[in-house]
Amino acid sequence: MKIVHVIIAAVYKEGYGYQENILPAKHVELGLDTYVVSFDKNYPEGREYINDDGVKVNLLPINFPRISNLRYVSALVRKTSGLYALLDRVTPDIIFIHGLQALDSLTVYKWCKKHQTVKLYVDQHADYYNTPITKFTTRVYYKTVFGYIAKKLSKCAIKFWGVTPWRVDYLQKVYGVKPEKTDLLVMGGDEKLVDWENRSNIRHNIRLKYDIPDDAFLVVSGGKIDQAKNIHLLIEAISNLKERNVYLLVFGSLTKDMSEYCTPLFKDNIKYVGWLDSKDVYPYFLASDLAVFPGTHSVLWEQAMASGIPGIFKDWDGGFSHIDCGGNALLLKEISVDILTREIDRIVNDLSIYNNMKYVAENSARKEFSYIEIAKKSIGMQ
Repeated sequence: MKIVHVIIAAVYKEGYGYQENILPAKHVELGLDTYVVSFDKNYPEGREYINDDGVKVNLLPINFPRISNLRYVSALVRKTSGLYALLDRVTPDIIFIHGLQALDSLTVYKWCKKHQTVKLYVDQHADYYNTPITKFTTRVYYKTVFGYIAKKLSKCAIKFWGVTPWRVDYLQKVYGVKPEKTDLLVMGGDEKLVDWENRSNIRHNIRLKYDIPDDAFLVVSGGKIDQAKNIHLLIEAISNLKERNVYLLVFGSLTKDMSEYCTPLFKDNIKYVGWLDSKDVYPYFLASDLAVFPGTHSVLWEQAMASGIPGIFKDWDGGFSHIDCGGNALLLKEISVDILTREIDRIVNDLSIYNNMKYVAENSARKEFSYIEIAKKSIGMQ
């Protein structure tokens, strides 16, 4: 069985831990003959190769329309040269579009209309936070242009996937996709990088490296740390719990203002480990007892859940409620130093609360956010 992943709305980059990289690799693991079709401005004539995961990558020449008064439109409306011909050559059984916001989504529609046995799936990463519909021109542009593309694709697509509840809602309310055509397909973590059987040794070695006692309650957080991530509030909260044998591991990069604010606080029970590549975060999750992400969303939320540890997260009006699989996660509507201090202290002091969160994290969330399971669901193999 052959599958083509069409990645035109986003940029495909080898070696990254994005969904666009992991899903094709997992489809190879599941035995599918897997292709990626994308573009790279460094290869204006195109390029074909097989990557380390066994994915057949086809980088096509790209054309960017020049619209002088709407430069942001030019960045989003992309069309390749040769997509239809490539689909004719490969004759896929399944097509998976990563983001419909490209003119080539209509090329896929035309091909599917002619080849009605192909199974088409479309996913969606835009939501009300990362793609706000505010200005009139933007509202018309997204609802009209991309709404038109979505309407066409709906005639062929089996399912439109939103990767969070907010993004499912966005599909319905902004792009006009019928609810019965939409569903949730979460992002996750690569289970091959979660060394679950060796987690006790990993836990001990990382704690030893950063001078954290084996019996300490260890909280972990990180990412691209700006003010919206609220990790500076978490640092202050954990500082308040120093006498409770609670520690914090922070990884990632800090903006200038956050570096000036946080660096003096990286002492005693607060450990800063610097930047980690996506594949390297999993041991730090396995070494920890609780993940806390009190601000804006990133895929680190899902990677933590795939690692089987409980978490505390900011509740964005239910937009990321998928992170809770029945008790592994605590979602907080309000975030402050006092609230974080209180809630973490409550979990540390009440073993029954923590053990219940841990049980659900290990036995439900770890599988729910495993990319091999997500890959199966993405093309109807579950």
